[in-house]
Amino acid sequence: MPKKILEEIPNKYEILYGLLKSTANGKLLVDMSHSENKIIYTNEAFINTTGYTVHEVVGKPIGVLKSIDEHDT
Repeated sequence: MPKKILEEIPNKYEILYGLLKSTANGKLLVDMSHSENKIIYTNEAFINTTGYTVHEVVGKPIGVLKSIDEHDT
């Protein structure tokens, strides 16, 4: 999709949030402009799949995440 078309969508952030929130797949949003690549959002599917809590991941560097197997131990 051309950038110009995307810029013209008035509620593009609401649409993006709705997609991230409703998908059955676990998703994270990471601020790659921050030196530590901090996690700024996680959806419920990620929480349910991995066992992490929102407080364990949001605001933390992506490096805090371990594989699902490691997290369970």
